[in-house]
Amino acid sequence: MLSFFLLFKRIKTILHLIFKQEDQKALLLSTFFILMIGNLFYHTIEKLDYLDALYLAVMTLTTVGYGDLAPQTTLGKLFTIGYVFIGIGLISASIATFSSTIDKLKHNDQRK
Repeated sequence: MLSFFLLFKRIKTILHLIFKQEDQKALLLSTFFILMIGNLFYHTIEKLDYLDALYLAVMTLTTVGYGDLAPQTTLGKLFTIGYVFIGIGLISASIATFSSTIDKLKHNDQRK
C-alpha cells in the first residue's frame, strides 16, 4: 500500500516537472485536445457512448487496436485515417517527453 502512494507522489512530481516547461505543456495539451476531438467525433458520427468513443480514440492513437471497436461509417473510416497520421506523432512525442522527464528525475535522485 505504501508503494502505491509513493508511485502517485512520483507521478505528481513528474507532471509538475512537465508542466513547468512550455513546450512539454503544449504537447500534452495538444494530445489531450486531439483525444477529445476523436472522442466527440466517434460519439457523434459512430454513435458510440462517450467511454467507448474515448476507448476507440486511445486504442487508435496508441496503435493498439484490439479490433473490438472499429469505425463503421465511411466518414468514420476516412476520419480515422487522418486521425492516425496526426495523432501518432503527438502520442509518440508525449510518451518520449514523459520518458525524458522520468530519466531527468532519476539522474537527479542519483546525485543526491
